[in-house]
Amino acid sequence: MAEALQPGDPAAIGPFRLTARLGAGGMGQVFLGESASGRRVAVKQVRPEIARDPGFRKRFRREVDLAMKAGGFWTAPVVAADPDAESPWVASQYVPGPALDEHIAAQGPMDEAAVRRLGAGLAEALDSFHRIGLVHRDLKPSNILLLDDGPRVIDFGISKAMEDGGGSALTSTGMVVGTPGFMSPEQALGAAVGPASDIFSLASVLVFAATGEPPFGHGASHALLFRVVHAPPRLDGVPPGLVTTLDKCLSKASEGRPSAHEVGAMLTETAAPAAGRPAAEVDAGGIPFDVRAPSPAPESAPTAPNPRAAGAPAQGTYIAPARRVPPPPPAVAPRIPVTPSAVHEFAVQDGGPAVFRRRIRKSALWTALITAVLCTSTALIGQLLAGVFLSVIAILVGFLPRLVGALPLLVRSSLRIDARVLQMRLGGTAFTVTWQDVALVSVSRTGNTLRLVVVLHSDAKRPVPAPLRRPGADDDREAEFLLISWNDQAVTSRAARLHATLAAAAGPAYRPPVRG
Repeated sequence: MAEALQPGDPAAIGPFRLTARLGAGGMGQVFLGESASGRRVAVKQVRPEIARDPGFRKRFRREVDLAMKAGGFWTAPVVAADPDAESPWVASQYVPGPALDEHIAAQGPMDEAAVRRLGAGLAEALDSFHRIGLVHRDLKPSNILLLDDGPRVIDFGISKAMEDGGGSALTSTGMVVGTPGFMSPEQALGAAVGPASDIFSLASVLVFAATGEPPFGHGASHALLFRVVHAPPRLDGVPPGLVTTLDKCLSKASEGRPSAHEVGAMLTETAAPAAGRPAAEVDAGGIPFDVRAPSPAPESAPTAPNPRAAGAPAQGTYIAPARRVPPPPPAVAPRIPVTPSAVHEFAVQDGGPAVFRRRIRKSALWTALITAVLCTSTALIGQLLAGVFLSVIAILVGFLPRLVGALPLLVRSSLRIDARVLQMRLGGTAFTVTWQDVALVSVSRTGNTLRLVVVLHSDAKRPVPAPLRRPGADDDREAEFLLISWNDQAVTSRAARLHATLAAAAGPAYRPPVRG
């Protein structure tokens, strides 16, 4: 929905005079603009921090060229762009239709026939992109506009040319590009992304259209990313005739998903007119599109106000089906399902025995070199005994502390987390507790050490063993486990993985850190 321009917004971008804000995309702010002749366009201006990337403008120029070629019946065509501007921008035809998320909020979920028509149009759009080597990478309800003749896909702001062999700065810096609830597992993991990623997003969009809810729920980004990678999609409420197709498209393995062309065929070949309703008309693209009003909803199912209800629908007008009211949410959020493969283990220190041997060899080499220099130099001046004494001091100061500090690498210690239990193992002491017995779990960071604190319910069956008890705790219901890393990058990576794992497995017992 358009908003008034804010102080600091540009008055014009390129040849287009700006009149309103349309929102923010993956790479920048989107404005409503007008050409000199009054034609309206959506202008996206790239954020300065992204434009500063040396390779960005080259990629941006190539992607704009590809987007211009995409065109087609199901897209909002790109009409102008300037990759060399101080703040690069791209303008596409303005599509005056509601976004899919706005439509669902106002009208409620679609029925099977409407979801099939929507999916067939989107699959045809994706097929046209993929044929020229373009992957959208951010297909979501707000990037799908509904017109009277079908959907339009917009916002190529973070699309990526498939032939780009180099890594994008957007991903090489660790930034996850896309929208967590609708991105593919390979996007969430920062892996290579191809056409199959768009198919996963398409299926997520269709689940949302059919149920009013994303297939992986709501919540913090790290929890959503974990569910996208490890948890099965929730297809409750999806019409039975669509479950098989959407389940194939939501395969965790990209090679198991059908192509956009195959998805379109699946959605159209089994489609049939609803009982008691006139057959759908067919548009120029060969996609069935029902232009008549749906059957009225049962009296027991309340419907949202329909602004079009005042008069008969115009020929070609997009009509939403009667709203299916989803069941009310439970009072307590359900435990997030995690597949059996979603078992995460964290070593108490990075590296293990291999790192231990490497560090000890290096320390021993330096200590031997210093000892040889001290003994040789003192022998030359007739003070060999003093040299031996200094060598012993060097060993005590330089080698023994490193040896003691590396000893934990040889201890068999680990933290194991899955959907059912949390297990802490420190040397010969192991403690396993189910999540039902955990009242609170939190993680804090001090330097390169992550400190995991677990507080059990008062009626938990097993106390925490002494080696794992939290220092200074009043009773045996509090445990503490330390995860040590050798550098800042390693601890940051482990912290992100640990937070995502706990958010998905521990449910309401997990207390994420508060960020200022």
